[in-house]
Amino acid sequence: MVLLAIAAGWFLGAGLTAFAAAPWWTGGLTAAAATPWAVARWGHRGWVLAAVAAMLALAGGWRLATAHDQPPPALLAYRGARITFEGVVEGEPSYGATTRRYTVRAERLLAPENRPIDGRVLTVVTQYTELAPGERVRLAGVLQQPRSSPEFDYAAYLLQRGIVGELYRPRLERLGERVGAGWQRAPSEARATIEWALGQALPEPEASLAAGILVGRDEGMGPELRERFRRSGLAHLVAVSGSNVALVTAAAFALLVPLVGRRWAAAPAAFAALAYAAAAGGDPPVVRATIMAGIFLAGLAIGRPQAGLPALGLAAVAMTAADPRLLDDVGFQLSCAATAGLIAWFPWADTILARMLTAARLAWAVPRPLRSVAALTLCATLATAPISWATFGTLSLVGPAANVVAEPLFVPAFVCSAAAAAAAILWEPLERPAGLLAYVPLRAIVWTAETLGGEPWAAVDLPSPNHLAMLAMTALLLALGWLAARRRPLPAEGPVVGPHGRWARRVLVGALAGGAGAFAALTLTAQIPGPGVLQVAFLDVGQGDAILVTTPNGHDVLVDCGPSGLVLLREIGEVLPPWDRTIDRLLVSHPQADHVGGCAALAERYRIRSGTGWNGEASTGEAWSALAREVPNSEVLVAGTEWQVDGVTFRVVWPPAGVEFDEPNDASLVVEIVYGDVRILLTGDIEAAAQEAIAGAVGPINVLKVPHHGSATSRPGFFAAMAAEAAVISVGAGNPYGHPAPATLRALARAGSAIFRTDEQGRITMLSDGKRVWFETER
Repeated sequence: MVLLAIAAGWFLGAGLTAFAAAPWWTGGLTAAAATPWAVARWGHRGWVLAAVAAMLALAGGWRLATAHDQPPPALLAYRGARITFEGVVEGEPSYGATTRRYTVRAERLLAPENRPIDGRVLTVVTQYTELAPGERVRLAGVLQQPRSSPEFDYAAYLLQRGIVGELYRPRLERLGERVGAGWQRAPSEARATIEWALGQALPEPEASLAAGILVGRDEGMGPELRERFRRSGLAHLVAVSGSNVALVTAAAFALLVPLVGRRWAAAPAAFAALAYAAAAGGDPPVVRATIMAGIFLAGLAIGRPQAGLPALGLAAVAMTAADPRLLDDVGFQLSCAATAGLIAWFPWADTILARMLTAARLAWAVPRPLRSVAALTLCATLATAPISWATFGTLSLVGPAANVVAEPLFVPAFVCSAAAAAAAILWEPLERPAGLLAYVPLRAIVWTAETLGGEPWAAVDLPSPNHLAMLAMTALLLALGWLAARRRPLPAEGPVVGPHGRWARRVLVGALAGGAGAFAALTLTAQIPGPGVLQVAFLDVGQGDAILVTTPNGHDVLVDCGPSGLVLLREIGEVLPPWDRTIDRLLVSHPQADHVGGCAALAERYRIRSGTGWNGEASTGEAWSALAREVPNSEVLVAGTEWQVDGVTFRVVWPPAGVEFDEPNDASLVVEIVYGDVRILLTGDIEAAAQEAIAGAVGPINVLKVPHHGSATSRPGFFAAMAAEAAVISVGAGNPYGHPAPATLRALARAGSAIFRTDEQGRITMLSDGKRVWFETER
């Protein structure tokens, strides 16, 4: 009870100061005014509880008031100016499609003044720039205010975290030293190693989901899949949460108890929780769960087990005392609310569901773990409803159903992902089998989010709540929680299962096992084309080209890599079987970033047997340099080069040998693919001159990859000469160049070509048995 008084007093004072803008001492007076009620309720003990609550309310209010009085970082005064400063890289990067974002802590300003300075800067660099945590750098550029929207003040959000602005692609100089002891950098290095290991063992997006589950590094999932997880109510699975800490702690404790006993197992189990929390990044939900785990384990060690709500209250007080900004952190609020709801309501929700199933004579059909998952989901959803409503303004209608499906998959996904990472780090031959074992539950979670979260009705927008509605809803939930926590329900009677029920349960278990096996088999073989089928996948990589050709016997030829490594890896992960981590041949049409930007990332994850294509010896630029480091250009292809794979002929028709071009696009590699009676022409970015040169030598064809993303540099006569049955335009949605040009679309229509566009239809897959072609589109 004392711990609850401490928590109640602290958050009364801190909450009134933070959210009601009341003087810091208001909470203390309010708590003191409740003394008569406390004495009437608990007698002489009420005096102690009221005094403790009042003192903690004063402390909480004072802590919040002094935190808000802190001056902003000095670097904020230079927002909008061109600056040069030295600083230290903090933590791992976040990823954009073609960028990386590092937080750099400024230490010394060099221009326009020379003096020590404080503040953090979000530094945006190219996708090829890798900086290590603790690395000292010198940066120069314009310190820009982060862009905000009417719905979200991003600049204020960053400033709360000490980040004063952004530097976009600044001049960067590495100073060749790292700051901090090795143990300080160890958590960041551990996360980076685990993320790398999962990338070796798993394709995308499963690798990023596994990294998100294990250490909170889900950067490669992509915005569309993230939105599906949010709309399906499964976003909590992607981030490291208290359930991860509970799983690690429980596993360590269970393994140690048979060896050293319950009391002696507590300390090493607490160390395991602490080590995992450090490796996972120390996000607020993780720290909260780690403190609670420590309190529980300490209680076991001294023979005084602790109740859940006091432990939660003490953890929350300790965290907000250390960092008062957490009161405004939505993740912290959701974590605490969900945990409180589970502690207070779960016994009631589980009992009520059990009685309802028994009354409906369905208890035999619902295993207790599945019923518990449903109860946990309902409790967490109800407890977090006010915060979710006020913050996100949406309600997931499919969340309960999605969690009933996905939550049981969390433990096998977590354990198998950890095993896959360990295998990739320790012994490479185990990497692929362990990855396949993890792939199945991870794929099932992704499928659940995509299927349920992709429906238009999966989530509904709610009107913005007013303060009175929020206050009433919160007060009602607190009252329900208080009543539920004071009294535990009587356990429901177990279901009476007769012979028919036992038989039906066996049938149900068999059906579920068969369904799981069928899903695993289908998941592991879904990307394999039928026998004798040529597959050409025009990947949806945005404003660029990437075309994956899979021959009838499964050999893979990739033509170009698009502008983004992250996007390319996601697309290839959706096309290739999960065990196939080899590209037999990489063809580069020409060394521009929208064609080679993703090659370096590809080479880090996949084995590339040979790299051939355009002569890039004289080429410059980060994209080409990164490609050259990873995949040395072993052969230059020119017109007349030809080879066969599994009955598929690859014939280079452009460029001619010994010719130099003023326009780089006209030097693009043009490849004709012939399979039986079917002919496909991949044209890179060739423009009018090259098109006229090859028009007489090639055509008519079945499928044309339209040159240069459908720009106006093509000639109608070229499309007429090709007379393609189908024309595929690889182009980015909303691109700033106006591609595809209306004139190009009209010319293709006059040539009688059916038009497919990646910006409208996503990934476009052409399949052929050598006699005919047919298409499948992503949307």
